[in-house]
Amino acid sequence: MARSRKKSGSVKVNFKGVESRQTPAEGDYKFKVLEAVAGTSGNKNDQIEVTAEIVEGKNKGFKGYIYFPLQENSLWKLHAFLTALGQEIPDEEMDIDLSELVDEEFVGVLTHETYNGRKRAKLTDFDSIDNYSGTTEEDDDDDKPAKGKGKKGSKKADKGPKKYSRSDIEEMDEEELQEVLDANDDLDVDLDDFKKLPKKIEAVIEALEEEDLLEDDEPEEKPAKGKKGKKSKDDDEDEPEEKPAKGKKGAKGKKKSKKIDRSDVEDMDEDELETLLEEHDLDDEVDLDDYKSLKKKIAAVIEALDEADLLEDDD
Repeated sequence: MARSRKKSGSVKVNFKGVESRQTPAEGDYKFKVLEAVAGTSGNKNDQIEVTAEIVEGKNKGFKGYIYFPLQENSLWKLHAFLTALGQEIPDEEMDIDLSELVDEEFVGVLTHETYNGRKRAKLTDFDSIDNYSGTTEEDDDDDKPAKGKGKKGSKKADKGPKKYSRSDIEEMDEEELQEVLDANDDLDVDLDDFKKLPKKIEAVIEALEEEDLLEDDEPEEKPAKGKKGKKSKDDDEDEPEEKPAKGKKGAKGKKKSKKIDRSDVEDMDEDELETLLEEHDLDDEVDLDDYKSLKKKIAAVIEALDEADLLEDDD
């Protein structure tokens, strides 16, 4: 234990057994679960909170944290983690004994982000320990990712604050939006101030733009408004695809009319239904607050889509 004693304007410190704590390089590491507990997110949603640490190499003892929302549309993340730990997941309701997860090992993927002006390593992904091929001890150069599977460790450090794709933000659920806010303290957004998911998304996008953390998608993936000149070579070929169906509402919208599968609508939650209504200018036709159960909300949306000739039954 380091002890200090003040003497004649100097400080005596014993550094025996003390090592500098360095930021691990990006890459794959062998982790062990230290703790798994039930908790609550900033939005007061139930989640499982996992603390894990690197168990070998010069970064042994480094702790990482992962959060698993228990909302239905986010359970895929917990399913993937339990599978990586070698758990068998039944296709039905199950009880998870969190104490049984302790000491289980997995491959953890570390990536760098900037927090309060300092670079830090964050546990962002995971895989089965069976896929672990080891890490190197030559990671002093932060520009070199640790050797591993090569899936996520290929990023280079020192790129500055992470930027987010607009389309990625638009596809996030509330838990994922909160994770973005938690990772960037400069974003002054409280999701509880907004009732609907599209409004929450809009607020996060606006905050990211103000902090210069938002990057628009490449033109070929999602053309920006008004930049038609970049498509001039293929205008004649692409023209039929960009025209909405005759007589449909797509003639006035931002996007061409696209038929929606009935089964897709039946699998949506309330936020996704609300987004669908807004995208097709049907939010004035259907007020989801008029319906108590999700089943009735889905039926109302399907009826509105059908009347607007936007519904495509499954084959």
